Amino acid sequence: MLKSLVLQINDARVFYNLQKKLKLKGIPFYILYKSKLPQSECLIVSDFEGIQQIQKLSFYQENNYLYTFLNYENFPNYKVLYIHIIKTLHSIDNFDKLTVAIDTGEKYIGVAYFLDNILLSTDIFYNLEEMIDYFNLYIMSLKPNLLEIKIGNGSVKPLRDTINHFLNLFNQSKEKLEFNNNLNFNIYLIDEEKTSCLNKPQSYYYQMQNYLYSSQKLSKHEKAAIMIGLRDGIILDFKSIEKIFNRKFTNAEIKRTQDISRRKTNGLYSISREMALQILEGKISMDYAIELQIKKNSSKNKQEKINHKNKE
Repeated sequence: MLKSLVLQINDARVFYNLQKKLKLKGIPFYILYKSKLPQSECLIVSDFEGIQQIQKLSFYQENNYLYTFLNYENFPNYKVLYIHIIKTLHSIDNFDKLTVAIDTGEKYIGVAYFLDNILLSTDIFYNLEEMIDYFNLYIMSLKPNLLEIKIGNGSVKPLRDTINHFLNLFNQSKEKLEFNNNLNFNIYLIDEEKTSCLNKPQSYYYQMQNYLYSSQKLSKHEKAAIMIGLRDGIILDFKSIEKIFNRKFTNAEIKRTQDISRRKTNGLYSISREMALQILEGKISMDYAIELQIKKNSSKNKQEKINHKNKE
């Protein structure tokens, strides 16, 4: 692991977006001041001109073994640049396998990325579309030979939705697919039991406490994703996928969906069991179900007023 990250970025937009991401992830960095090189092993991110200037310094020439460079001009956007920064900070030069571990949820999706079983980074998303976009970005940026997708077997609906998104992605034509269609991959179903514990994952990957994560407060969803990534599971084949999609929803899952509708309307409305089931089956959205329920309640109240008036 390299000890420090140094930035010498002249492009204001690149610097703003990159430093924002680094701060969000709790990764410390230093700004190169008047070409004064740190006297320690570090990664320097700069442009072609900046790298040339640094390499002309006498101190660099005497201690060049301390420094690794990334030219930010070689990357299409700051997101791809960030991926290569954390890979380089981990001193990962060669690898075969990328593991993407996913903690599915109704509201939040925790994701952890591993390269050859070394924890690379984590993310939290609010919808599957954004998660798939970043998934494509990691594939495109890292170009692994092998891919493992590990999905936690949490609530049925988020699990079904996640599997559906990946199946749709892999079923796209070669022309539309954003990564190598010949990539060897497997999708695994992982037992989520005790992945949401308050303690940090007990693994040497995480216990390393390198500076990339020492100042970062990971959400419980990201911690659960790390645990999922460290576990073995069963490969999702046609039979296991069919079993997941044919499984009936429990009363607890239906009631939980109704609870969500009450929370979203501040307790004013609660969707019916039939609507909750349709949401779980992916037939309608929560917002549409609430809209229907509001109309239904409004019509019912209107009819009650008419009946009351007629009685008078």
